[in-house]
Amino acid sequence: MKEFKNILKKMTSSNINIISSEIFSAIAESFPVVSASDEFYYFPQVRLEKPEWETWDRFSPDFITHFINSLYSWENKLVQLFPHISNTKSADQAELLLLKKLTHTLHEHLNET
Repeated sequence: MKEFKNILKKMTSSNINIISSEIFSAIAESFPVVSASDEFYYFPQVRLEKPEWETWDRFSPDFITHFINSLYSWENKLVQLFPHISNTKSADQAELLLLKKLTHTLHEHLNET
């Protein structure tokens, strides 16, 4: 039983890493200027490995709607992981809560635009 719990924890950690990579990559690709700046407190500071500074942020209404839908999808994926780590006080739980708060906050701010 203990071995199963360890395997489940590793799978959960891996899923959290995959989802966080998706989120941060999408933010950096879609909003390269805002996410590289410290002036926008609700955007995490992330950059692509090789930033393309001639690319502008994508704030068109259609794209914002698309991105908000992506945020919902990531939030749902994160929520599905909660039962697997909710009984522990682990770094995974903290990361999961932080990612969920980040996606929710970003969703709220983008919804105002």
